[in-house]
Parts: sequence; C-alpha cells; structure tokens
Amino acid sequence: MVDYDLLYESDGIYRTDILGRKFLYRLLTFREYRVLKGLSVSGVMNRQAILMEAFRKCYIGDVNLLNQKTPVGIYLSIGQLIMYFSGDCERETLKTDIAIARSIYPAHSVHERMRHTIFLAFSSYTIDDSDKWTRPELIKKFIVAEHALLQRGLQYTPVNVDEILSPEEFQEQNSKPEEKTPIKNIDFDAASKTQRENLGFWDEWDIEEEVDKSKRKLTVSQAKKLDKLTAARR
Repeated sequence: MVDYDLLYESDGIYRTDILGRKFLYRLLTFREYRVLKGLSVSGVMNRQAILMEAFRKCYIGDVNLLNQKTPVGIYLSIGQLIMYFSGDCERETLKTDIAIARSIYPAHSVHERMRHTIFLAFSSYTIDDSDKWTRPELIKKFIVAEHALLQRGLQYTPVNVDEILSPEEFQEQNSKPEEKTPIKNIDFDAASKTQRENLGFWDEWDIEEEVDKSKRKLTVSQAKKLDKLTAARR
C-alpha cells in the first residue's frame, strides 16, 4: 500500500525494479543522512543495519506489508542506493549534478519570474513556502510583490502579459529560422587612417610603441618634430 502522505512530503520519488518487484522511495533529508552517517562512522550501527534503516525510512509504503519471502539483499541494495544518492555520491557527482541542475532549471519561465519577484519583495518567504501555495495564491502574492517593489522606488519593470506566449505560440516562434545579420565590409585601412588623424603625436607614438615595443628609436623626422614641440613648450 502506497503511503500517500509521504508522497506529498517528498521532493522527488525514485523507483527501482528488482526481480519483478517495484519499489518507490524518496531520498533522505540532510538531517536524516547526517544521523545515519554519524551512526555508521561512530560504529554504533554496522553497514547492513544502516542500509536497512535507510530503506525503512524512505520506502513509500508500509514496510510491514512487504512480502516476507523477498530476499533481504534487495532491501539492502535499495538502501545502498538511497545512501548513495542522499550524500555518499558527493565527491563523485557534485560537479555534474550542479551542471545538470543548471541546464534544466527554467530560470526565465513566467512561473519562476513570479517567484523571484515575490522573494525579492518579501525576503521572509522561502522556496519551501512557495511549494505550498496554490496557483491563485502565487498570482496574488506576485501582484502584491510588484506593487511593493514599485512603491519602494526600485528599478523594477512589471511583467508585460502581452509578451507571455502560449505553448503553441512559443513553438511557432522557435520553429522560425533565425535571421542572420549581414556582415558589412570594413575598410580597416581607412579606419586606421581616420584614427591616426584624430590622434595627437604623443598618442600615435604610444600606440606604435604598444604594437611593436622593439622599435624604440625615433626616426629623423620624429626627432625633429619632437625638438620643435619641446622648443614650443619652452
């Protein structure tokens, strides 16, 4: 029998099929994982007992109603999976897990934009709080949050509802081929000449020195020009 209350409380359900049997389970919370890990490291419980406790804690259903003829090794295997994905995998998969989470997070969706606005306006709300709201509650809090940000004089731009696309409109928009901006031919020689005409002697010399620092000596014409500038300043 499925424990529906546990399903509501769980953030993600896992399923493992072994020998024709299907098992639904969740992962340990950080607190639960720390407790079991501490009991394991301290030697209070052996490895098998830890795995059985992890299975008992996370199994979606009544453990007492499981088939008594099921090999204990199946429960231990699932317990090992639970411990692994709850924290034992940290050193091996953390970088990959973060990269995957970033790639699938809908940061620019309207729903997330609404949540971000609420969190910005009312810092007391948490992500867990927003998961408990109904859809009308989310919309109401979002509208209040927008007005609160505007009243504070912050540079906030309200969401333009006309820019919200339906799934059909979104698909149609993304199916259109992207228009490539034509690349204009640039006369680099002319641009360089114009730049040099707008620069003074000193700026021009600085640029030449950066381009080729090996050319340290002044030409005869540059030396004469430098002498005239020096004499003029005196």
